[in-house]
Amino acid sequence: MSKNIFQIIDIGSNTVCGQFLAWDKQKETLDTLSIRANVLKLGRHLIGEKKIPSTAVIKLLDSIKSFLKESNTFAKCHNFIIATSPLRQAQNAREIIKLIEKECSIKIHVLTGEEEGLLAFKSARYCFQHLPNHSLICDLGGGSFEMVYGGTKCLYQNSSWPHGLSKIKQKLSWPSKPTLEKSIEAREYCRSLLKVFFEQKPFAIETIVVTSSILKLALKSLYPEIDLQKVSAPKINLSEMIHLENNIYTEKTVIPFQKQSEDLLCLGLIFFQEMLKKTNIESLYVCPWSIREAYVWENLKNSSIT
Repeated sequence: MSKNIFQIIDIGSNTVCGQFLAWDKQKETLDTLSIRANVLKLGRHLIGEKKIPSTAVIKLLDSIKSFLKESNTFAKCHNFIIATSPLRQAQNAREIIKLIEKECSIKIHVLTGEEEGLLAFKSARYCFQHLPNHSLICDLGGGSFEMVYGGTKCLYQNSSWPHGLSKIKQKLSWPSKPTLEKSIEAREYCRSLLKVFFEQKPFAIETIVVTSSILKLALKSLYPEIDLQKVSAPKINLSEMIHLENNIYTEKTVIPFQKQSEDLLCLGLIFFQEMLKKTNIESLYVCPWSIREAYVWENLKNSSIT
């Protein structure tokens, strides 16, 4: 058999994801077999005391154990666990990591913001092999926002900001059921953030590539039958984002999972609409890969785990 199976578990601010990937050694391709996600919203605990409570830790541990158990369905599966802003920012992160590593007998790699940005950049460079050198690669998560300027042949700048969707939601007291009236304040706040983000922009941007799962969810909401792995250069434009945002206000949602995260989806749509207006670019390219695929890919290149 020429394929090897990997699972990468990603502890994020909004969800904990488990993703199975198949590595074809002959073709040198890495394909997604399945993705599962549990909405835990760990990021909401990082306001004030910045401690993740024991009840949330138990749910996190149960999710990870469940994902790891699924790997037993394969004859051989190599597991990875990565974590982003919740375990970078929580004051009790060290205790949580120690508990999970002891209970699950697996190491957790807590990514720095710069590592997140670099993985997003590598995902975009893999999926868009002719990425213009004046490109902006963005990864907007729950707890942080990464911006990388570069292209196929170069990387100019890599920045990480502690302003993810969960943080923006807390700042705005954004409701679980978004409203058109509240969106006015959200737009103003997103514009103010983007003004700061773009102050050190090294060049005029030609292309924007987004690795965030929030826009993958947006495309699936607009086009339920779409397979991002098979679409060449998937993208979403301003009018499509406005249409989907209005659907959320009128409760014309499509995907059941979206109901659990429609507040963050709506905020993400507003954020990226303002980004398009700021840069005068018509569409955002949606990267089929996330940082998870890039992480596994880098481990494949740099080790003999296969």
